[in-house]
Amino acid sequence: YIISVAAICLGFLFMIYNGFVTKQGIFNFGIEFKGGTVLTVDIGKEFLKSDVSEIVYGITNDKNSQIQVVNEEEEHKVIIKLAVDNVSNEISDELVLEEIQEDAMTINMTNNEIIEKVLKSAKSDDTDADLVYEALKNKYELDNASLIEMSSISPTVGSEMAQNALISVGLAAIAILLYVS
Repeated sequence: YIISVAAICLGFLFMIYNGFVTKQGIFNFGIEFKGGTVLTVDIGKEFLKSDVSEIVYGITNDKNSQIQVVNEEEEHKVIIKLAVDNVSNEISDELVLEEIQEDAMTINMTNNEIIEKVLKSAKSDDTDADLVYEALKNKYELDNASLIEMSSISPTVGSEMAQNALISVGLAAIAILLYVS
């Protein structure tokens, strides 16, 4: 019993350390929760992860970008996850929403037209992802077919997903405690 309590307390201390000392937040969410862009590129030949890391860091100036190398038989792919800056995106999302609301009031738009315009403007900024892909194309002499996937997750969707995940974990913990007791 004492070991369990000590482990839980130690976990809480590390969460606090991660949140306030390292400034990464109490929960270190990935781009699935923060928002960002995922690039999957088929390099087509062997490459070094460090070379790709240099390109990504040189463009984004973000050491927290995740780079995963997939080498299976004759496939040589790289998966790059680029997180967006939540502060700038929240501000830009608010400005876009204000502009859409002003347009809706002056033009008398229907609800469906407003929703469609919000969804079109909710795309996250893919400029860094485009620059990373262009740099990879130049370095490894790739063609346009080498881009397997480029998908974006809006910070708004990510924050809703994070909130729902935390609620689910909390409810599951309560249910487990009730079942055990």
